[in-house]
Amino acid sequence: MTSTVASSTSSSVINKIDKQYCEKKIQANYFKIFSRYLGSSSGAYRFFQVLKNGCKLPILYAKQLKLSTQTINKFFKCHKYFGKITKGLILTKIPATIDSFSDSYRCYKNADEKRSIRKRDRLIKKTAEVIADCSIFIQLGEMIGIYTLGAIIGPSAILSGSLFLLVQNIIDFKMQREDFILHSEVRKKEKDNIKDNERLTTLLYEVKNLDLLRLAKTVISIAVSIFTVAEFVFSMSILSPTALLLLSTSTTILAIWTHFYKESMSYPYKG
Repeated sequence: MTSTVASSTSSSVINKIDKQYCEKKIQANYFKIFSRYLGSSSGAYRFFQVLKNGCKLPILYAKQLKLSTQTINKFFKCHKYFGKITKGLILTKIPATIDSFSDSYRCYKNADEKRSIRKRDRLIKKTAEVIADCSIFIQLGEMIGIYTLGAIIGPSAILSGSLFLLVQNIIDFKMQREDFILHSEVRKKEKDNIKDNERLTTLLYEVKNLDLLRLAKTVISIAVSIFTVAEFVFSMSILSPTALLLLSTSTTILAIWTHFYKESMSYPYKG
């Protein structure tokens, strides 16, 4: 019985991957991928995150780099400017996030018992994402001087955004770990059966790499969220500003890398 279920699961995963990706092998056009990604709200958000963090690094090493006060002020202004843009770009992301949340809620309500846990996890993740995005967006008004959040609401918005981002990342990790284990088992089980099928062999190998990239990004994101929340709650530095900045930047770079890897796979994703 166990063997039958395992075979059925393997076939189901193979069929799902087969339908999700194109039939023909295509040479990746990286310029097209980059321009399309930069034109999306999530792509632009991550691009400006990298610029914002890139401006902060010289400020942290101003003494070692022997930067003048004028140069430091320029980097500081750029860092602040890019920070406003990244928070502002959340506004363009929120409608898609809410729409995705609505889809997840409908899927969870209509899910059968077998898939309800997965649908529930996705719903929790989307709920946390909506709250985290709204909490971050609320901070934008204070940054650009429209209003003042005050001594209670301001810190509460920062803390709630960080906490729900942590919840989102933990659920992400759970789901990505399940995907990685499932795809690894299927690849091992079906290795001999698909060895003559170049497309499926390539797809399973590249899907495994994609799973690893997602896991690496999420693990670092969880670490950043934990350190951020802990520092905020205990009002003390746990990591050096440089270490925290490098970890934060690495999550953004891994997110960009994951997108480029997915878009440049030998047999592109249809979605």
